[in-house]
Amino acid sequence: RFIAANTALPFIRKDTATLNKIVSFLQNEKLGVDIFALTSTSLPEPIMGLNDSDLSLKSGEQVTVDVVVRNKGVGHTFPGGTNDSNEGWLEFTVKDDRGNTLLISGFIDNNGHLDQNAHTFKSVLVDKNSNPIHQRNAQDIHVTVYANVIGPGTADIAHYTFTIPQELENKKLTMEARLLHRKFDQKYLEFAYKANPEGFKQFKEIPKLPITEIASD
Repeated sequence: RFIAANTALPFIRKDTATLNKIVSFLQNEKLGVDIFALTSTSLPEPIMGLNDSDLSLKSGEQVTVDVVVRNKGVGHTFPGGTNDSNEGWLEFTVKDDRGNTLLISGFIDNNGHLDQNAHTFKSVLVDKNSNPIHQRNAQDIHVTVYANVIGPGTADIAHYTFTIPQELENKKLTMEARLLHRKFDQKYLEFAYKANPEGFKQFKEIPKLPITEIASD
């Protein structure tokens, strides 16, 4: 019952008490998310302190939003450990005044896979034939394509650019950014499930691992 970021094991063994403790631990000021600044065609100078003012934008104009993720209380990088199979990412949405989602980056598709264009916190490793490492096959690692992690006391920034549709004139929009974490990505889970069905005998099909919202704004 080591309380860290492994929500997969307690989920598989149906240990709800430990799973809840891990989620509470991750949400206790470990990382922070802030929709920090905005620029647009009509507002070329960055507007900050967005929560403290009514922001008026023009329909049809292009908007860029900066989202900052801070490592506030983790004594090592976020994520840490096996970052070829760990999966942290930002979900960014824009919704209308009825709660309808107009834009989303960082969604999970119907097959459980993460949006390929999501802003992720993980590493991508490949073998000598440029095939991604998805099975924890460390002996085949040839090179790191990229590794995006946040060190202790440091931050990362993501930029989202979109155009406000003309038909939304005089409408209210809500932006939300959420930092999400899943212990294993879907491709590794699929491999593990097929390689060791006995370990998943309580499930009739590939389970959906829990996704933890660590912080939001």
